[in-house]
Amino acid sequence: MQGWPGKTQLAAGVLTVVALLSTPVAASALGAVPAGGDSATTVSATQACHTVVVKVKTRRKHWVWAKKMRRIRGHRVVVRRHGKVVYVHLHVRYVIARVEQVCAPTTLVSVPAPSPVSASLPVTSPPAELVAPAPQQAPVNAAPPTISGFLRPGQTLGASGGSWTGSPTAYSYQWQRCDAAGVRCAVISGAGTASYLLGPGDVGSRLLVAVVASNAVGASHPATSTLTGVVTAPSQPPINTVPPAISGVAQQGRTLAASPGTWSGSPTSYSYQWQRCDAVGANCSSVSGAGAASYAVGQGDVGSTLRVAVVASNSSGPSAPATSAPTEMVAASQSPPVNTSLPSISGLAQSGQTLSASTGSWTGSPTGYSYEWVLCRGARCRAIANATSSSLPLGRRDLGATLRVTVVASNATGPSAPATSAPTEVVTAPHSPPVNTSLPSISGLAQSGQTLSAGTGTWTGSPASYSYEWTRCDAAGANCSTIPAAGAPTYTLGEADVGATLRVAVIASNSAGASLPATSPQTAVVTGSTGGVRHLEYVFGGGAMSVYDIDNGFKQVESVTLPGTTRGVRGVAVSPATHMMFVSFGGDGGGAGNGSVLAYDLLAKKVVWSVNLATGIDSGAVSSDGKLLYMPDGELSSDGNWYILDTSNGNVIGKLETPGKGPHNTTMSADGKLLLLGARNYNHLMVYNTQTGKIQAEIGPLVGGVRPITINGSDSVSFTTATGFDGFQVESITSPGTPVLYTESFGTCTGSFTTCSHGISLSPDNRQLFVIDAIQKAVQVWDVHGVAEGVAPTHVATVPVNGLEGSEQNCAYDCGRDGWVAHTLDGRYALVGDSGDVIETATDKVVTTIPNLLNTRKFVEIEWSGGVPVATSGRTGIGRAG
Repeated sequence: MQGWPGKTQLAAGVLTVVALLSTPVAASALGAVPAGGDSATTVSATQACHTVVVKVKTRRKHWVWAKKMRRIRGHRVVVRRHGKVVYVHLHVRYVIARVEQVCAPTTLVSVPAPSPVSASLPVTSPPAELVAPAPQQAPVNAAPPTISGFLRPGQTLGASGGSWTGSPTAYSYQWQRCDAAGVRCAVISGAGTASYLLGPGDVGSRLLVAVVASNAVGASHPATSTLTGVVTAPSQPPINTVPPAISGVAQQGRTLAASPGTWSGSPTSYSYQWQRCDAVGANCSSVSGAGAASYAVGQGDVGSTLRVAVVASNSSGPSAPATSAPTEMVAASQSPPVNTSLPSISGLAQSGQTLSASTGSWTGSPTGYSYEWVLCRGARCRAIANATSSSLPLGRRDLGATLRVTVVASNATGPSAPATSAPTEVVTAPHSPPVNTSLPSISGLAQSGQTLSAGTGTWTGSPASYSYEWTRCDAAGANCSTIPAAGAPTYTLGEADVGATLRVAVIASNSAGASLPATSPQTAVVTGSTGGVRHLEYVFGGGAMSVYDIDNGFKQVESVTLPGTTRGVRGVAVSPATHMMFVSFGGDGGGAGNGSVLAYDLLAKKVVWSVNLATGIDSGAVSSDGKLLYMPDGELSSDGNWYILDTSNGNVIGKLETPGKGPHNTTMSADGKLLLLGARNYNHLMVYNTQTGKIQAEIGPLVGGVRPITINGSDSVSFTTATGFDGFQVESITSPGTPVLYTESFGTCTGSFTTCSHGISLSPDNRQLFVIDAIQKAVQVWDVHGVAEGVAPTHVATVPVNGLEGSEQNCAYDCGRDGWVAHTLDGRYALVGDSGDVIETATDKVVTTIPNLLNTRKFVEIEWSGGVPVATSGRTGIGRAG
């Protein structure tokens, strides 16, 4: 209410104002009303009827202006200042009064007393403008309140007040949480507004809201809404299963298009972020403003590669980013070609033969090529006059030299910079003695009683035969002397060799005569025969197999060249029963092509067979009797097939067809009964029973395509990692109805790796799980001893390790250092692939480093006893104790 003009305003007070309904009653008529609104008035009944004032209390207060009164000599008078009446601003409570006729017999009856009138003011009717029409009663609910909103944590529910009589002027709310049956409800502290934010504590509950409406008469009884449905936990955001891809020509002025890849979780939208990277697709930075599914290549991209990161969203929120492979290096528009892979030379480097040059790969759509052949003798090279075609006939001029070819590509804008091939082998005469091009080698354990074997090395001139001469040298490989009667390709070490090293000289012969001797590197220092158990770790990389003595500080004791494995080793499986090792190498299906498998006799130290398959290969497993080899078709394959090979000759004798895609990892249980089949692009783990020959379970769905996997010793629980996931899951094999027991996430998986936990190993006693965490560059250690009995995993330690970034050296393909981890057979150590670090499990500390392990994730332990293999760890550490 605004101040009244011309009236002096004073401080606010409180006044109770009585508003009358029906016929107004004069002030003198109120004289019979005693003070104290809760008492009753006794009315004489000597007359037939009496007129009385009946009060109706209200709870509302209003600000009003009233005349200021003062008591002088017992009388109340109005206060004036400068001749004007002084008004005071009062906070008043309305009491609504009405006049009623009460008729009764000639006895005293008790009637309700009217509300008391403030003793500080005379009882007068208030000014007309202060008397507001009042409702007859407090509001009454006509239609109950309602609740709207999504029943998931993080969502906000809204309450409508419902419908009411009595023209409510205010509403109050109180939210309540009830059990799933809607029977037991409790008031939610602090939830007193028309909206309510659902939290994790509401999952599994139902909610209601009670509303109280108020008007001038007072407050209503609470009106309660119907119960909501049960609040459910949110579903997971999408998870990438196939990375995004980029199509288009990587050239300035062209437009590239991104496909989002494949995702779980039914994405409803995608967002894109293009990245500019260096020539090998690393060191990327986001391109400002490039957030669409297409990207116009600009001048600033020339000389770089491009990637796109995609985030998929559904009702549960956004996914972790998934990043595409890099494009080719961006070429400038209307610019000369740029070489992306060097030219090469094919043909036999022999006088009378013809060499041919391939152009290599180029950007800029070359329309022509020019060639220049170069002859080199040592470091001195010169161009060969008039040798400018793609082929070169070899003659006497080229004997003893190597050849290179330089290629220049041209298009409409001009010629490229020259690109030069690698050199050929030394050119030889067609009927000259052999010439050594790679040195002989020695394989075998440098220990008294063991047998060493000589590899011939490689030679020109098609040798028809070889001769050998073994020499005994000092510890440094010098001061060598010939060992009498040691002229065979093998040599058995004796006590005389202990403390020495050995070399072998090889002479190759053909119809033109004998070569000069070629001498191998020296062996490790020969040790005495202990006759006890030995634990040896076999590490594969760069075409060689390096052997380390676990019991002797992981000292290297042997190195063996395995033919063909420079194409890239994908898996290793060992059968102690048949003392055979099976190595898969080459393409892992799809665009990588087909692969091969070789069998290596650990006792004879030689390859006994090698086969080229008509399929891809990957990480396989061998049966416990050593007769069957289970080989996946490769992670890049579009099918879900595992092939069964006869280990005696490498022939394919069977096939396991699964609904997966991209067969990748294979893990055999310790008892040989169960075979875990993991497909990179299939979010179910398949369990194959080797005794029944059938898939006994498909466990899932999991958080993504299955990556490294392991199993406990009782064949009841499996542990898996997944594509695009940093962490692990635990599954029940024996109760597939509720297969996923636990999911442990270390954080968001980002970066260049397709999975951030590429490596998982269970200790032999089934108690601890070691998992790669590429984001933290660490191994995470968890206590999992009771997961089969319902005990949740517990984090034990984070062990920082080297590596887990960049690329492996001397690697054929798939060279990212994304990691691997495996326990030794006795559980003392855990070895970390793509790191080189060795963790002592008793202390969770890195105690040593194996340099070769920095550039590979393929390694396996073999336990020897009495000179024969008796046990193997496999590539994955598995549980063994019951």
